[in-house]
Amino acid sequence: MPVGQFDTSPYIPAGPEEVVARSGPDRLLALHNARSLRTAPHVTTVAAVNLGEVLRLRDRVAASLTEREGILLDILPFVLSVVAAALLEYPLLNAQLREKADEIRMRRYVNLAFTVQTDEGRLAAPVIRAPEKMSILGLARTVAELMNRAQTNTLHTDEVRGATFTVTQATADAGILWQTPIIHQPQAAILSVGNVSRTPVVLEDDTIVVRPLLHLCLAHDARIVDSDTAGKFLGAVKQGLEEAQFLFA
Repeated sequence: MPVGQFDTSPYIPAGPEEVVARSGPDRLLALHNARSLRTAPHVTTVAAVNLGEVLRLRDRVAASLTEREGILLDILPFVLSVVAAALLEYPLLNAQLREKADEIRMRRYVNLAFTVQTDEGRLAAPVIRAPEKMSILGLARTVAELMNRAQTNTLHTDEVRGATFTVTQATADAGILWQTPIIHQPQAAILSVGNVSRTPVVLEDDTIVVRPLLHLCLAHDARIVDSDTAGKFLGAVKQGLEEAQFLFA
C-alpha cells in the first residue's frame, strides 16, 4: 500500500470474535465523554502527595469507627475535605462556562460528586452537598451511605444531580499510579485520586527515605481555568493533605 494511504476495504474478521452490546448507561457515558473531549480543551496537572500524616490519623481512628459503625475509613473523606476547602479558595475550579451568555459563573457553594464503581460494572456519581461543613467522620458516614445506595441502585435523583466538581478514583489494580480523567460537563475540572505507593524520595540533604505517595491528577477546562490557577488549586489540596489538620468530631 502506498505511503499516506489507508485501507478502506470492508472489515473481514481474521478469527473468532465476540460481540458485546453496550447497555443504555454505558452508551450514554461513552457519548458524554466523547462530547466533553470535543467541547473542552483538557489540560492535565499531576502532583505527588506525602500521605504519611493522613495515614497515621486514619489508623488512629479507623478501628474504633469500624467497631462502632461498621464503616471502613479510607483516604477518600480526607481528600474530599481538602478539595472542598480548596474549591472555596479557588472558585474558578467550581465554575461553569455559559457560552451563549459569554460568562463564567463561579459558584460560592460546593456540591462534590465522587464516583463509585458498582458490582455490576456501572459507574455512579453521588453528590455530597456542603462537604466543607462536615468533619472527617461525617464525610466518612456520608460516603459509606451513598456508596451503599449506589451499590443497591437506590440513589434518589437529587442525589446524583447538581454536582459542581467531581472526584474520581483510579482503578485499584496493582501498579496503577494515576489516571487522566475526563471532565463531566458542564463542570470546569475533575480530580482523579491515584493509589498510594511506597516510593523512595530524595531529601534536600540527599538522604533517601521511603514515603507513602499519593498521585493526584487534575484535568481542567482551559477555557475557564488557566494553568497557574490549576496549579495553585492542586498545591492547596497537596498542602492540606500533607499538613493533615482535620476535624473528626
